[in-house]
Amino acid sequence: MPFFKNKVNKTNPRFVFVLTAAYSHRGGIEKFNQQLLECWIKLFPKDEITIIVQLDRTKELSHLRSPKVNVIGCGNRWSIVSKIKMGSALFKAICVNRTDHVIVGHVSWSFFVWALSKVYRFHYSLIVHGIEVFYPNCFKRRGISGAKFLWANSNYTQEQCSNRCRYPKEKIIRFPPLAEETKFKISSFKSSLKDKFKISHQKVLFTVARLDEREKYKGVDVVMQALQQLKRDDFVYIIAGSGSDLARLQQIAKLLGVSQSVRFVGKQDEQSLLELFQSADIYVMPSYEGFGIVYLEALLCGVPVISGNRDGSSDPLQNGKLGFQVDRNSPAEVADAILEIEKGDDRRCQPEWLRSETVRVFGQEKYTERIKVMRSISLEN
Repeated sequence: MPFFKNKVNKTNPRFVFVLTAAYSHRGGIEKFNQQLLECWIKLFPKDEITIIVQLDRTKELSHLRSPKVNVIGCGNRWSIVSKIKMGSALFKAICVNRTDHVIVGHVSWSFFVWALSKVYRFHYSLIVHGIEVFYPNCFKRRGISGAKFLWANSNYTQEQCSNRCRYPKEKIIRFPPLAEETKFKISSFKSSLKDKFKISHQKVLFTVARLDEREKYKGVDVVMQALQQLKRDDFVYIIAGSGSDLARLQQIAKLLGVSQSVRFVGKQDEQSLLELFQSADIYVMPSYEGFGIVYLEALLCGVPVISGNRDGSSDPLQNGKLGFQVDRNSPAEVADAILEIEKGDDRRCQPEWLRSETVRVFGQEKYTERIKVMRSISLEN
């Protein structure tokens, strides 16, 4: 087998996408991966593409398959089996079948791809989403340093990669997710959902997040502390999501005395989530995000947003132009922002304006331009 770099075929290039999950899990990174794959395949039907996903099964990717698109799902109940299948599929796609460029969707596979690239002399780029690269170990650092380019979802992630990973800032290209304008829309019909949760006159605060004990930074407990400072009969806080941190959060709600105003509604399907966004009066998540697709989804539904002020949420909120940024550890600041939104005087409470400004910066037209730039740069020698 030749140990040299193939000449890039720019007419019918061959790409390999290496992802952790896309359709088997629900979260910001998975949504990002779905958007990237579907848009790329639609824009460039002549590209030969191999998609390898660690946690998805092949049947979950089958709708992407075509004569030019090969999908390989490595999902298995045993994680070690998934990893072995992933490594084998990667080796075959990259080193046996050859490729013009590899796009690695998560830093966890960057070291393995880097090691193969040293032997088989191909280029790869790495998509970085946020916290997973803010505290890199030696293996992640090697995988990051070997990438031809980094694609960062926000200015904050770009800055953190440059400072923490010592990666040249000029090679970190901002690539935010798509605002799905055709799916998330403003709705005036809120009564049905309020009936479902027995809500009468109260304003609805809403958060959707993975309630994992490793992701306590989502700020759900801070919002409940803020609720304690407000007139509780005026608000209902709906939290969608499940995970290992649920019991702790439920206990906090009891200790704070806000259980009657808090509704843990569990994991929701896509239609129910859309209805929750459209029924909310305020989307509040004072978190620590690399970007935060959920902020885009709320803004597209015309819902005022409260986020943290020292993270990647500055991008979807356009540096505070579209939302209220607060200290994520300050219940008092969260409570003040809620009361400010309740007044409704600020432009950041105007639904149509929030939606139009979000579409202008993050809509399909802008996203298509970014995909074209990503592909063009990937094919440069």
